[in-house]
Amino acid sequence: MNFLLHFLATLLVFLLLDVVWLKFLIGGLVEYPFVTRYGYPPNWALAEIYYVLFSLWLAFGAAYKSMVYNNVAPAFLDGWRVGFRVGVLYAAVNIVFVAQWPLELVVLDVAWVTLSTALAAVASYAIGLWLTSGGSQVRRR
Repeated sequence: MNFLLHFLATLLVFLLLDVVWLKFLIGGLVEYPFVTRYGYPPNWALAEIYYVLFSLWLAFGAAYKSMVYNNVAPAFLDGWRVGFRVGVLYAAVNIVFVAQWPLELVVLDVAWVTLSTALAAVASYAIGLWLTSGGSQVRRR
């Protein structure tokens, strides 16, 4: 049961970070959804799959490793590295398919995805520790 709660809480954190980004931080820079100006409606089913898979990786990839070593650094660094790679890939796809994708938006978006993924991994680590406190189900090495 803790695994399901860990995943759902991580998903919620990841979604909230994206809402903060899309609604409050970058809202004045682009019209939401940005791509609809160019005739591409959002693919919500694909977005849901992305959030679920990414949250699974955050909870059971980055955070779990940190829980095993009882150290937040692996979660932060894994989140940072994967966030940067995903951000660059996303920006590259948008540059290729949305010709008018501004460079300012590319830089800001890559930086945000990198930071938010690292923060979500750290939050997932904290959630995992909280859920397993008082009798950890994580095996320490």
